[in-house]
Amino acid sequence: MRCQSCNSENIFRVFAKCDDRCTVKTPDDTIDDYVPYNANIGGGDHIKFSVCADCGQLQGTWPIDIGNIE
Repeated sequence: MRCQSCNSENIFRVFAKCDDRCTVKTPDDTIDDYVPYNANIGGGDHIKFSVCADCGQLQGTWPIDIGNIE
């Protein structure tokens, strides 16, 4: 995998399992629910995302519609 911003191969991946709930704060709301599926951070009980260790870019499809987080 290469960074979609700087093309580096120095990517680290984060995986975690939540106990049914997590908190996601947006500018307008606080969501205390399962991990949202369409926020590029995982979904359900699992948090998973990739970050470039060189430039700090979170990998995924952007922008996301925070008003439409499931």
